[in-house]
Amino acid sequence: MNFQQLRFVREAVRQNMNLTEVANALFTSQSGVSKQIKDLEDELGVDIFVRRGKRLTGLTEPGRAVVPTIERMLHLALRQGNPQQIAQMILSGEADIGISTEALDRYPDIVTFPCYSWNHVVVAPKSHPLVGRTELTLDEIADYPIITYDQDFTGRSHIDNAFAKAGVSPDVVLTAIDADVIKTYVEIGMGIGIVAAMAIDPKKDSELVVLNTVELFESNTTRVGLRKGAFLRQYAYRLIEMFAPALTEAEIASQLREPA
Repeated sequence: MNFQQLRFVREAVRQNMNLTEVANALFTSQSGVSKQIKDLEDELGVDIFVRRGKRLTGLTEPGRAVVPTIERMLHLALRQGNPQQIAQMILSGEADIGISTEALDRYPDIVTFPCYSWNHVVVAPKSHPLVGRTELTLDEIADYPIITYDQDFTGRSHIDNAFAKAGVSPDVVLTAIDADVIKTYVEIGMGIGIVAAMAIDPKKDSELVVLNTVELFESNTTRVGLRKGAFLRQYAYRLIEMFAPALTEAEIASQLREPA
């Protein structure tokens, strides 16, 4: 079973069983649609559609039960929040999966899995005086207006801690939850930016320069959080594996079963 097969079934219902329209909507061939649907039926062991020759004419009784389940499986809702809000959505069952760099590992009823580590970088317009300087210090960076993330987002605590340990007070003139907003204000000359390294696209951000600030900020770890004891459907495991390929279903399931 795969998502493509489920999409074909859903689209067949939406297109009133017209396989030509299904193929057009999903940019594939009619024969490919038919094969994928039949493969899914064979795997499930039931016919989802009533057929007359090669034509689909309606849903079978099992099909009428299966289609709502397929709709739920294909309905992925993404919600944004600060780390505390994400944790509460996980604990309340409002969200199946939470992804955050902060806070999730502080809750005993949430099991977390580290996915990847990353660093902050400092960016500036090409004409900025700091461009071309080597081994910049936090003192030098603090001499200029800074634009970075809001207090609860994207590793901001590591930025604040770095300046605090150095005894430096940064001039943070603007904050945002989105790196694109930060980069836009840097481009128009409102200050230098501190953003996640993966937020920089060399082609898209061609007017910005990443400054030489090696190891000035502590690295961050983004985690996936799940409620202990929760039951995850297969598509949820697949989504986690797409986000963090190193995590296996067996590893996730074993930790979810551990008592809180």
